[in-house]
Amino acid sequence: MKSMQFFSFLAVVLVSLFCVSVSAAEVSLFDGKTLDGWKGKADLWSVKDGAIVGSTGPKGIRGNTFLVSEKSYANYILKLKFRFNGKGNSGIQFRSKQVDKPEDYVISGYQADIGKGFHGSLYDEKRRGMLHAAKNDWAKLFKRFLHLDGKRWNSYEIRAIGSDITLSLNGLVTTRYTEKDAKLDRSGLIARQLHGGGPMEISFKYIRIEEIQPKKILFVTHSAGFRHGSIPTAHKVLTRVGLDSGYFEVTATNDTDQINPEGLKKYDGVAFYTTGDKNQFRLSEANRDYFINWVKEGHAFAGFHSATDTYKDWQPYWDMIGGSFDGHPWHEDVTLDVEDPSHPSALHLDTQWTIKDEIYQMKNYNRDRIHVILSMNPRSVKGKGKRKDGDYAVAWNRAFGKGKVFYTSLGHRDDVWTNPVYQEHIEGGVLYALGIPGYEADERPGLAKSSPEFTPLLDGKTLSGWKAVHDGVWTVKDGVLTGRGRQGHIFSPKRYRNFHYKADIKVGKNSNSGMYFRTQLAKDPKRQPRWPDGMEAQVNSDHGDPVRTGSLYMYKKIFEQLIPTGEWGTQEIIAVDNFIVLKVNGRVTVRGRFGYDKKHFEEGHFAFQQHHPGSEVDIRNVVVRELP
Repeated sequence: MKSMQFFSFLAVVLVSLFCVSVSAAEVSLFDGKTLDGWKGKADLWSVKDGAIVGSTGPKGIRGNTFLVSEKSYANYILKLKFRFNGKGNSGIQFRSKQVDKPEDYVISGYQADIGKGFHGSLYDEKRRGMLHAAKNDWAKLFKRFLHLDGKRWNSYEIRAIGSDITLSLNGLVTTRYTEKDAKLDRSGLIARQLHGGGPMEISFKYIRIEEIQPKKILFVTHSAGFRHGSIPTAHKVLTRVGLDSGYFEVTATNDTDQINPEGLKKYDGVAFYTTGDKNQFRLSEANRDYFINWVKEGHAFAGFHSATDTYKDWQPYWDMIGGSFDGHPWHEDVTLDVEDPSHPSALHLDTQWTIKDEIYQMKNYNRDRIHVILSMNPRSVKGKGKRKDGDYAVAWNRAFGKGKVFYTSLGHRDDVWTNPVYQEHIEGGVLYALGIPGYEADERPGLAKSSPEFTPLLDGKTLSGWKAVHDGVWTVKDGVLTGRGRQGHIFSPKRYRNFHYKADIKVGKNSNSGMYFRTQLAKDPKRQPRWPDGMEAQVNSDHGDPVRTGSLYMYKKIFEQLIPTGEWGTQEIIAVDNFIVLKVNGRVTVRGRFGYDKKHFEEGHFAFQQHHPGSEVDIRNVVVRELP
């Protein structure tokens, strides 16, 4: 269900101060002295020099056996160091279970592989076999990151959160996998493997785990007015979205009997897909008031579709949610403009989204009180709505006291709820409202609507006002800006502050480039530094510098080869004040807040880099849309 943006949190280093922490503190699973908390064959496992050591002796063993945790774990980030001696294979089991004879300590389930030709792969022990082979197409880089001499230690990180599994070796992501089989357990034992066959020895130390404790959402679908036929589908979908995210669990109900001080103690947030005014919606005045204050004191509220057709006659509610239903003039294919492409509920979208659904117009609505994420493009529909300002917001968020509110008017139809694009939209919105680290968002109200259209920055024929610091490096032909020869940079004619900027870019073998933004151009060319001041989105496929395309240089490193050498790829930069998002071929690689410093300015030029003599970089389709 989650695609590129829901791996985005893996690339973000952020701290959430909202409500209760989503995860417990990182704890150790090994005391460095004993095997307490673990069970396995006593003659094969021991503790030496602060490490757990598994050894099969000079003759090896006949079948696989494991050192198994006594406790099961569900959603977590597991970190450890390992050192491997032997020609065979080992691995780290997770979300696994014991099978066969208990005394043999045989395990079935996911395995993060260890061993030549297997390092970083995801295997499914005694089930489906290899799920993802880390083919190590970036062979030079992989050798740099792995210590295979049996003397030095390597770090393994396993992220098993919801349906997503990510494996990293010494900081290099080797496997990203999304489990599609909903019947498989999302929890289980952790274990270390001794593989059957010849002699081998495997050592582990610094074994630490950070468990993710899912938040609790009460999903209320009480309908005192019109009852939507898609409500049963909505129950199933939101429950599955929460399970697959790993970050929230849903209790779905058609009743309102838990919206009171005692009932809400169990929940971190409430979601509405409801209808009915004060004389219909069964809540006492005291419980209504308590609910509004409960959100304001630091809890989450998410509203879907007809949530704005609830309490249209009660100001505290429509003040919280941001508006009230005032008819649905359109039920057709509509085009939605993405006003905030950095929002977690819109990261997977382009600048526009076409969808068939029932589209609301609002009263008790004012853009000055909310932060709009999506709005309807009036030119995409037939007929007109009531609003003289033509402002038909479709999704928004806001801070409400210490709490957070997300609302989307989409969701009338079953096929909308079952649409994966919509599911990613609501997942991002709910995770924002819950305050999950990595899903923070801009909350500024009152921003004017910006154009969804991109403006080309190169005419494809000339340098058109761009300033090359060094002569003879940059040329334009057949719509492609080409950098060759000596080191140099080329700067945009204009400075930019907040924007959505992207370009297609290709680098040759052993080449290196970069997309600078908010960079500074010296008035005196003689004083222009060799490497400009400003932020750089790295462009690099196989150059000796291991920091690859998708990295925010000096701030966040990506070691994967996301665009193969000699192939075109698209890199995007979204900058809203100090909030920065990088995307490569649609996948988020960096997302977070970065303070202003000597490399990060509030505004500046765009620039492209030709890194060194012999490097080859080609650039096309350079476009920008300015954001408020």
